Amino acid sequence: MSDSHRFGPFEVQPTQRKLLREGQALPIGSRAFDLLLALIERPDRLVTKSELLDAAWPGLVVEEANVQVQVSALRRLLGASAIATVPGLGYRFAMPTDRPSAASSAHAPPGARPAFTNLPSSLASLIGRERDLCALASDMAQNRLVTVLGPGGIGKTRVAQEAASRQLGAHANGIWWVDLAALGDAEHLCAAIANAAQLTLGDGVGAIEDLLLRSLAPRDCLLVLDNCEHLSAALGPLVTQVLRCSPDVRLLVTSQEVLHVSGERVYRLGPLAVPLPGAALEDARRYSAVQLFEQRAQAIDRRFALDAASVGSAIALLHQLDGLPLAIEMAAARVPLLGVTRIGERLADWSRMFQNRSHGLPVRHQTLLGMLEWSYSLLSLAEQRVLQALSLFAGSFCIDTVQRALQGSGLDDWAVLDALSALVDKSLVQVEQVEPPRYRLLETMRRHAGEQLKRSDHRACTQQQHDAALAALADRVESSFWELPDRLWLARHAPDYDDLQAAFDRACQRQDADAAGRTGMALMRLDHLRSLNALRWRRAEALHALLPGASLQARACIWTCIASHGLIALDVVTRREASRQAVAAWRQLGDPPRLHFALGFHAAECSREHDFGAADLALAEAQALEDPGWPLRRRHTSAAARAGVCIHRNDAAGYRAASRDELALAEQAGADRAAAWARLKLADAALMAGDFDESIALGRDAVAELAELDQPSNLGLALTNLCTALALSGHTAAAVIAAARALPLMWRNGWGYLVLDSVALLAALGGHMAVAAQLLGHADAWYSDHGDLRQPNEATLARRCGALLEAALGAAGAEAARAAEQRSSDAEVEAKAAAVLATLAHSF
Repeated sequence: MSDSHRFGPFEVQPTQRKLLREGQALPIGSRAFDLLLALIERPDRLVTKSELLDAAWPGLVVEEANVQVQVSALRRLLGASAIATVPGLGYRFAMPTDRPSAASSAHAPPGARPAFTNLPSSLASLIGRERDLCALASDMAQNRLVTVLGPGGIGKTRVAQEAASRQLGAHANGIWWVDLAALGDAEHLCAAIANAAQLTLGDGVGAIEDLLLRSLAPRDCLLVLDNCEHLSAALGPLVTQVLRCSPDVRLLVTSQEVLHVSGERVYRLGPLAVPLPGAALEDARRYSAVQLFEQRAQAIDRRFALDAASVGSAIALLHQLDGLPLAIEMAAARVPLLGVTRIGERLADWSRMFQNRSHGLPVRHQTLLGMLEWSYSLLSLAEQRVLQALSLFAGSFCIDTVQRALQGSGLDDWAVLDALSALVDKSLVQVEQVEPPRYRLLETMRRHAGEQLKRSDHRACTQQQHDAALAALADRVESSFWELPDRLWLARHAPDYDDLQAAFDRACQRQDADAAGRTGMALMRLDHLRSLNALRWRRAEALHALLPGASLQARACIWTCIASHGLIALDVVTRREASRQAVAAWRQLGDPPRLHFALGFHAAECSREHDFGAADLALAEAQALEDPGWPLRRRHTSAAARAGVCIHRNDAAGYRAASRDELALAEQAGADRAAAWARLKLADAALMAGDFDESIALGRDAVAELAELDQPSNLGLALTNLCTALALSGHTAAAVIAAARALPLMWRNGWGYLVLDSVALLAALGGHMAVAAQLLGHADAWYSDHGDLRQPNEATLARRCGALLEAALGAAGAEAARAAEQRSSDAEVEAKAAAVLATLAHSF
């Protein structure tokens, strides 16, 4: 070690044990100094308690509470926010240093993609389940549906997560964990699965179950459906349909009840093995219940170890706990405070009292509930209050949201942080090792804490604060959308989806337009990047119903949600009127960035109706508002709006220029999906300009990029555009291949009408005039019913096909043929299109 170390504004002289800050020497103890040095030397990661103990007290066994004492001393010197506590994980130095961190200097390789999974990462090893995991692996290899069955606290979730993690790489479309514990009813079941599995449901207007089944149909993936017992009535039929429609989808389910679905393989998970009374220490340590008990106790106090004197009491305690892993973890967390013998005695007394009140419950339910009640009774009032508040979260949560939810409870942020840390240490709250860290309650604990909240006198206040916290979270989700790259933003906020959706539903129920508008804006962004556009229809209708009596701010958010997606059309309002209302509200509020965003949508809607004067005025106002200091993504939306207007104006040069700007800004902003969409539009613009070679080259790039991003709805559009370019340039055989790939994707996402012109032209080129007329007529009907016009490239296709039909059938005959089939059902038309493409594949 050199004589001095310089870290940012600090100069540390080890020999003097002093900290120099802003020219002043502050005395610091040797232990605190060693802790500080350990934190500063690891600026890019969390530092665990064990690492700090080894740094400050090398070779010594001391109380872990000493770490908190020294951290508190450092905070008094450096400021409360100098060292961040991350409950369950450790500490992080939060002040700037001159040392580059590994995290800040490392860059992901170009094109790097996250693993195809959202399985939570656990800090603790899984003990005593290797035989179960081997049996489950065999069952999963032979059966597409496996249900892990067992009572609460037996460890179903953790076993399922580990079993699924061992399948990583075995499924082309990933492994997805869907936590259904807090889903109050079956209404949002399909949406929860789609969100967790990152499925795109597109813009179809059919039943969401049908959209989910269509999205799953071509996929090779494993779905882990966790905590399903309360939804078994709705889940059983859905699982049956998934197994029928999706041959490469497998399901691993955890439940306290069998689904009773054909083909279901049930694996009953038992308790951990407990040694017989009187077993010697070394023999006892071979049993998984003892291993878990000792490991979890050492996680709280690393000095703890069973010995010949205590092993008998431990075995007796584990028998009391019936080998239930959750109960064992909670008991082990109390060992440093009470000791093994006293825990057993006090738990026995508590269990006798509890069992007198719980006749009729199975023994293991009584054991776990008794342990839950006893553990809860030992919590401080602050810990109980925090645990009750946590029961309101539907999924995982971050620290800052918890702190916001407990404002007004009498606990400041530090008290909430301390209470959360204590709950993690006592195995009542789980930690997910992501960045930033997230926390969750096991379903058993969530239900128990929720019952405690219902019996409290602050239930209404806690719920109110929880809703306020989620509205504030929604604001952060929406605002950070403009600042962060897609992948980072989704990783940070996609886990909040279920809580935001629940908050939105509650806001609608209580007619709270402000909260509904704010949470609706966040959900709109999440739906956009996940391509869950089908979910917006019902949400737009619910928001529209809240407009009477809504504040100006709420109206602005509501109209923006309704206008933000061009394919949403309510019976009570036109798309143009929705965008006009959004513009008026944001203009009145004096919010330039959001007004800028709304003006882009309004310009697009005006141009869709060929009102180019109004569109140009909206674009000019948006351009005048633009600030060079705005995030690149905001400027990208302006370029996207210009491109949209040029499409309808049939301005190929302007469309190309705007699409190039759109692509450059999206790439610089890290907006991967927007960049792929811009590349698709650039190919479309080249086609409009008659540059077939560039359109085909860009189209193939867009197809490859969207396939890599797993965006099937936009991939369908890219394939449709590529088909158009190929067909119009005479590459008929290649166009048929592209159309065959595009057709199921487009139909699944409600965009089937956009591919019909291409298929109709190919059918006509192949001599199938009757089918060509039918397909073209169905597309005519769609545009007429929706008051819309074909875009230039689609119009060119329709004219080319119409000319071929007139040459073959005569003008009157062609018109009659198109009109005769305008009212065929979508299913009939899709089948006709698929059949003619199959025939054409052998013709060209």
